[in-house]
Amino acid sequence: MVLAGEEDEARILRELLDAGVTVRGFTVTKVSLEDIFIRVYGHQNVA
Repeated sequence: MVLAGEEDEARILRELLDAGVTVRGFTVTKVSLEDIFIRVYGHQNVA
């Protein structure tokens, strides 16, 4: 799941818990610009 900002992380976790969802783990990670580029364009060989 990709979120727009830090406030969204807390809000989504709170909404899950309020809805009675059992949350076994919740990890926030930052994606590098390189990872985003690879997701968009793939592993194309550019010469």
